[in-house]
Amino acid sequence: MYIPEIGLFVALVWAAHDWVRSQASAGISTALEVTAILVLIALGTLTIRQISYWDSSYDLWMHTLAITTDNFIANDELGGLLLREGKPEALQYYEAAARQAPFDPESHAAVAAVLQDRGDFEGAVREYRIALRAKQPGFLANAYTNLAVIHFSLGKNSEARIEADKAMAYDPESIRAQIRRLAAILQEHPAAPGYLRLGFLCEIAGQNQDAKLAFQRALQLDPKFAPAAQALQTERLLQ
Repeated sequence: MYIPEIGLFVALVWAAHDWVRSQASAGISTALEVTAILVLIALGTLTIRQISYWDSSYDLWMHTLAITTDNFIANDELGGLLLREGKPEALQYYEAAARQAPFDPESHAAVAAVLQDRGDFEGAVREYRIALRAKQPGFLANAYTNLAVIHFSLGKNSEARIEADKAMAYDPESIRAQIRRLAAILQEHPAAPGYLRLGFLCEIAGQNQDAKLAFQRALQLDPKFAPAAQALQTERLLQ
Protein backbone atom coordinates (compact mmCIF):
# COMPACT_ATOMS: atom_id res chain seq x y z
CA MET A 1 0.00 0.00 0.00
CA TYR A 2 2.93 2.40 0.48
CA ILE A 3 3.33 3.32 -3.18
CA PRO A 4 -0.39 3.70 -4.02
CA GLU A 5 -0.86 5.91 -0.95
CA ILE A 6 1.81 8.42 -2.02
CA GLY A 7 -0.53 10.23 -4.41
CA LEU A 8 -3.30 10.32 -1.82
CA PHE A 9 -1.10 11.93 0.81
CA VAL A 10 0.38 14.43 -1.67
CA ALA A 11 -3.17 15.47 -2.57
CA LEU A 12 -4.14 15.82 1.10
CA VAL A 13 -1.08 17.90 1.94
CA TRP A 14 -1.61 20.34 -0.91
CA ALA A 15 -5.34 20.54 -0.19
CA ALA A 16 -4.54 21.42 3.43
CA HIS A 17 -1.95 23.96 2.26
CA ASP A 18 -4.44 25.70 -0.04
CA TRP A 19 -7.11 25.74 2.69
CA VAL A 20 -4.76 27.33 5.22
CA ARG A 21 -3.74 30.01 2.71
CA SER A 22 -7.36 30.77 2.04
CA GLN A 23 -7.95 31.71 5.67
CA ALA A 24 -7.99 35.46 6.11
CA SER A 25 -7.22 35.49 9.80
CA ALA A 26 -3.53 35.41 10.77
CA GLY A 27 -4.51 34.00 14.14
CA ILE A 28 -6.19 30.97 12.59
CA SER A 29 -3.19 30.41 10.34
CA THR A 30 -0.77 30.55 13.28
CA ALA A 31 -2.91 28.16 15.33
CA LEU A 32 -3.00 25.71 12.46
CA GLU A 33 0.76 25.90 12.05
CA VAL A 34 1.29 25.21 15.76
CA THR A 35 -1.15 22.32 15.61
CA ALA A 36 0.61 20.87 12.59
CA ILE A 37 3.98 21.07 14.35
CA LEU A 38 2.59 19.32 17.44
CA VAL A 39 1.03 16.60 15.29
CA LEU A 40 4.32 16.07 13.46
CA ILE A 41 6.21 15.80 16.76
CA ALA A 42 3.71 13.26 18.06
CA LEU A 43 3.82 11.23 14.85
CA GLY A 44 7.61 11.38 14.79
CA THR A 45 7.78 10.09 18.35
CA LEU A 46 5.40 7.25 17.55
CA THR A 47 7.37 6.43 14.39
CA ILE A 48 10.65 6.16 16.32
CA ARG A 49 8.96 3.85 18.81
CA GLN A 50 7.40 1.72 16.09
CA ILE A 51 10.65 1.41 14.16
CA SER A 52 12.29 -0.13 17.24
CA TYR A 53 9.96 -3.11 16.85
CA TRP A 54 11.46 -3.76 13.42
CA ASP A 55 15.11 -3.89 14.50
CA SER A 56 15.05 -7.64 13.96
CA SER A 57 12.60 -10.44 13.25
CA TYR A 58 12.98 -11.50 16.87
CA ASP A 59 11.94 -8.04 18.13
CA LEU A 60 9.01 -7.95 15.73
CA TRP A 61 7.56 -11.30 16.77
CA MET A 62 8.17 -10.68 20.48
CA HIS A 63 6.23 -7.42 20.15
CA THR A 64 3.50 -9.24 18.25
CA LEU A 65 3.15 -11.72 21.11
CA ALA A 66 3.06 -8.88 23.61
CA ILE A 67 0.10 -7.15 21.97
CA THR A 68 -1.89 -10.20 20.81
CA THR A 69 -3.28 -13.32 22.44
CA ASP A 70 -3.14 -16.94 21.29
CA ASN A 71 -1.07 -15.99 18.26
CA PHE A 72 0.23 -19.35 17.05
CA ILE A 73 1.80 -17.82 13.95
CA ALA A 74 4.02 -15.53 16.06
CA ASN A 75 4.97 -18.47 18.28
CA ASP A 76 5.83 -20.57 15.23
CA GLU A 77 7.98 -17.80 13.80
CA LEU A 78 9.82 -17.24 17.08
CA GLY A 79 10.38 -20.96 17.45
CA GLY A 80 11.88 -21.09 13.97
CA LEU A 81 14.20 -18.16 14.64
CA LEU A 82 15.47 -19.64 17.90
CA LEU A 83 15.83 -23.12 16.39
CA ARG A 84 18.04 -21.78 13.60
CA GLU A 85 20.20 -20.20 16.30
CA GLY A 86 20.40 -23.50 18.14
CA LYS A 87 18.61 -22.20 21.23
CA PRO A 88 16.68 -24.82 23.26
CA GLU A 89 13.90 -22.39 24.20
CA ALA A 90 12.61 -22.78 20.63
CA LEU A 91 10.61 -25.76 21.85
CA GLN A 92 8.51 -23.71 24.28
CA TYR A 93 7.28 -21.45 21.47
CA TYR A 94 6.50 -24.40 19.21
CA GLU A 95 4.61 -26.07 22.04
CA ALA A 96 2.67 -22.88 22.68
CA ALA A 97 1.73 -22.71 19.00
CA ALA A 98 0.60 -26.34 19.07
CA ARG A 99 -1.58 -25.68 22.14
CA GLN A 100 -3.12 -22.57 20.59
CA ALA A 101 -3.78 -24.29 17.27
CA PRO A 102 -4.33 -27.98 18.09
CA PHE A 103 -5.42 -28.70 14.52
CA ASP A 104 -2.51 -26.87 12.88
CA PRO A 105 -0.20 -29.57 11.47
CA GLU A 106 2.76 -27.25 10.99
CA SER A 107 2.97 -26.41 14.70
CA HIS A 108 2.95 -30.07 15.67
CA ALA A 109 5.47 -30.97 12.96
CA ALA A 110 7.79 -28.28 14.31
CA VAL A 111 7.49 -29.66 17.85
CA ALA A 112 8.08 -33.16 16.49
CA ALA A 113 11.25 -32.10 14.68
CA VAL A 114 12.72 -30.55 17.83
CA LEU A 115 11.85 -33.62 19.91
CA GLN A 116 13.34 -35.88 17.24
CA ASP A 117 16.61 -33.93 17.28
CA ARG A 118 16.68 -34.28 21.07
CA GLY A 119 16.20 -38.03 20.89
CA ASP A 120 12.68 -38.01 22.31
CA PHE A 121 11.38 -40.39 19.66
CA GLU A 122 8.19 -41.27 21.49
CA GLY A 123 7.18 -37.62 21.76
CA ALA A 124 8.21 -36.97 18.17
CA VAL A 125 6.09 -39.84 16.85
CA ARG A 126 3.09 -38.54 18.78
CA GLU A 127 3.46 -35.07 17.30
CA TYR A 128 4.09 -36.33 13.77
CA ARG A 129 0.88 -38.36 13.97
CA ILE A 130 -1.01 -35.15 14.67
CA ALA A 131 0.84 -33.38 11.86
CA LEU A 132 -0.48 -36.00 9.42
CA ARG A 133 -3.74 -34.04 9.38
CA ALA A 134 -2.11 -31.89 6.71
CA LYS A 135 -3.30 -32.04 3.12
CA GLN A 136 -0.19 -31.00 1.20
CA PRO A 137 1.64 -33.99 -0.36
CA GLY A 138 5.07 -32.51 0.31
CA PHE A 139 4.26 -31.91 3.96
CA LEU A 140 2.87 -35.42 4.39
CA ALA A 141 5.89 -36.92 2.66
CA ASN A 142 8.17 -35.09 5.09
CA ALA A 143 6.20 -36.28 8.12
CA TYR A 144 6.17 -39.90 6.95
CA THR A 145 9.86 -39.67 6.09
CA ASN A 146 10.73 -38.57 9.60
CA LEU A 147 8.54 -41.32 11.06
CA ALA A 148 10.41 -43.84 8.93
CA VAL A 149 13.77 -42.45 10.08
CA ILE A 150 12.67 -42.75 13.71
CA HIS A 151 11.52 -46.35 13.25
CA PHE A 152 14.76 -47.23 11.46
CA SER A 153 16.69 -45.66 14.34
CA LEU A 154 14.74 -47.79 16.81
CA GLY A 155 15.31 -50.95 14.77
CA LYS A 156 11.62 -51.23 13.86
CA ASN A 157 12.32 -51.99 10.24
CA SER A 158 8.90 -53.28 9.21
CA GLU A 159 7.18 -50.16 10.61
CA ALA A 160 9.81 -47.99 8.97
CA ARG A 161 9.20 -49.62 5.60
CA ILE A 162 5.47 -48.91 5.86
CA GLU A 163 6.08 -45.23 6.63
CA ALA A 164 8.73 -45.03 3.89
CA ASP A 165 6.33 -46.41 1.29
CA LYS A 166 3.73 -43.81 2.30
CA ALA A 167 6.31 -41.04 2.03
CA MET A 168 7.34 -42.14 -1.45
CA ALA A 169 3.71 -42.40 -2.51
CA TYR A 170 3.00 -38.79 -1.55
CA ASP A 171 6.05 -36.95 -2.89
CA PRO A 172 9.19 -38.90 -3.84
CA GLU A 173 10.90 -35.82 -5.25
CA SER A 174 10.77 -34.03 -1.88
CA ILE A 175 12.63 -36.96 -0.32
CA ARG A 176 15.28 -36.88 -3.03
CA ALA A 177 15.58 -33.13 -2.44
CA GLN A 178 16.18 -33.80 1.27
CA ILE A 179 18.91 -36.27 0.34
CA ARG A 180 20.62 -33.72 -1.90
CA ARG A 181 20.44 -30.98 0.73
CA LEU A 182 21.75 -33.17 3.52
CA ALA A 183 24.53 -34.57 1.33
CA ALA A 184 25.65 -31.03 0.50
CA ILE A 185 25.66 -30.05 4.17
CA LEU A 186 27.67 -33.13 5.12
CA GLN A 187 30.23 -32.34 2.45
CA GLU A 188 30.95 -29.11 4.35
CA HIS A 189 30.36 -30.42 7.87
CA PRO A 190 30.80 -34.22 7.99
CA ALA A 191 29.31 -35.93 11.06
CA ALA A 192 28.49 -39.55 11.84
CA PRO A 193 24.87 -38.85 12.96
CA GLY A 194 24.31 -36.86 9.79
CA TYR A 195 25.51 -39.71 7.60
CA LEU A 196 23.31 -42.12 9.55
CA ARG A 197 20.27 -39.98 8.73
CA LEU A 198 21.43 -39.70 5.12
CA GLY A 199 21.60 -43.47 4.95
CA PHE A 200 18.07 -43.84 6.27
CA LEU A 201 16.81 -41.25 3.77
CA CYS A 202 18.49 -43.14 0.95
CA GLU A 203 16.82 -46.34 2.11
CA ILE A 204 13.44 -44.62 2.11
CA ALA A 205 14.08 -43.52 -1.47
CA GLY A 206 15.11 -47.04 -2.45
CA GLN A 207 18.76 -46.04 -2.95
CA ASN A 208 20.19 -48.93 -0.95
CA GLN A 209 23.73 -48.76 -2.31
CA ASP A 210 23.94 -45.08 -1.44
CA ALA A 211 22.55 -45.90 1.99
CA LYS A 212 25.29 -48.46 2.54
CA LEU A 213 27.96 -45.94 1.54
CA ALA A 214 26.48 -43.37 3.95
CA PHE A 215 26.55 -45.85 6.85
CA GLN A 216 30.14 -46.77 6.00
CA ARG A 217 31.08 -43.09 5.96
CA ALA A 218 29.50 -42.67 9.39
CA LEU A 219 31.70 -45.49 10.72
CA GLN A 220 34.78 -43.96 9.12
CA LEU A 221 34.10 -40.77 11.04
CA ASP A 222 33.30 -42.63 14.26
CA PRO A 223 34.30 -46.32 14.33
CA LYS A 224 32.41 -46.78 17.62
CA PHE A 225 29.13 -45.37 16.27
CA ALA A 226 26.90 -48.36 17.00
CA PRO A 227 23.75 -47.22 15.12
CA ALA A 228 25.68 -47.12 11.83
CA ALA A 229 27.20 -50.55 12.47
CA GLN A 230 23.75 -51.97 13.22
CA ALA A 231 22.35 -50.40 10.06
CA LEU A 232 25.06 -52.08 7.97
CA GLN A 233 24.41 -55.47 9.55
CA THR A 234 20.70 -55.53 8.89
CA GLU A 235 19.42 -57.54 5.95
CA ARG A 236 17.22 -54.81 4.63
CA LEU A 237 20.14 -53.32 2.71
CA LEU A 238 20.33 -56.50 0.72
CA GLN A 239 16.71 -56.34 -0.39
